[in-house]
Amino acid sequence: MIRYVVTVSLFGFYLFIFWVLGSGISKPRPKLASLISLSFWGFAGGLVTIVVSGLFDVPFLIVGLKQLSSRLLAPIWEEMMKATVIFAFFAWNKLGSITQINRDLMTLFGLVVGLSFAAIENIGYINQYNIPLDVVVKRGFSTWDMHIVAAFLSSYGLKESYNKKKIWILPYLAVAILIHLVMNNGDIILQFIS
Repeated sequence: MIRYVVTVSLFGFYLFIFWVLGSGISKPRPKLASLISLSFWGFAGGLVTIVVSGLFDVPFLIVGLKQLSSRLLAPIWEEMMKATVIFAFFAWNKLGSITQINRDLMTLFGLVVGLSFAAIENIGYINQYNIPLDVVVKRGFSTWDMHIVAAFLSSYGLKESYNKKKIWILPYLAVAILIHLVMNNGDIILQFIS
């Protein structure tokens, strides 16, 4: 039970930080209620990302290639799905007419989608592997940061795409995928360089 409390507390901590720092991202600073509302959308997006990524994993699990999937393919699918969720939210919400405030909100929403995805993923790992509290905390601060940064990069790329009327998301998405790949393969990278 305490592992779930820690996970929810980490979510609340990050959400509070986003709210405090929100004035630097979105003018005016978003209301806390707006951030909580965005977090529900973020959780919905996180769930969609988990489900779709899981569906992509099924063929690899059937043929016994779980390591290939989790180390190399999951970062690609997860980051593409998070970017799709961010894009879909704003396209559906405003039908393509995205105002400056909404573009600023897009980057904030990217942070919330990354945060929500990380929370759902951690709860899944707690349920699936019964991981101890210390691992929940360590994983909470490492993978959460990675998911938040990666989703922020994608949302920033989307924001730049709207500003410049070009597809600027691709370099940002590529960097997000690269960060995720490095995180998922850190143990192999460390063995290789040492």
